[in-house]
Amino acid sequence: MKRTEEMIARYKNPDNDPRGVWLLSDLAARNFYANGRYPITTKTGRIIPGPPAGSYWRVSKDKFDELERDNRICGVNPETTAPE
Repeated sequence: MKRTEEMIARYKNPDNDPRGVWLLSDLAARNFYANGRYPITTKTGRIIPGPPAGSYWRVSKDKFDELERDNRICGVNPETTAPE
């Protein structure tokens, strides 16, 4: 499926990441994922005990740690308390 201009317009690079444009998205997903329930410690030291009720993290703990090491986890959405 080819991306539309509207889809492409959502990608930004507000932090001048040398990897180029990126899209902020919620890491919580509603479909069951066997490796999708684990606690996360934010950069400020706050512990998120797991994803929001009725959901799962979109990636495994190993993948999350990899994304975090690569500076691809921006922070925590204050409305949902989910990492983005």
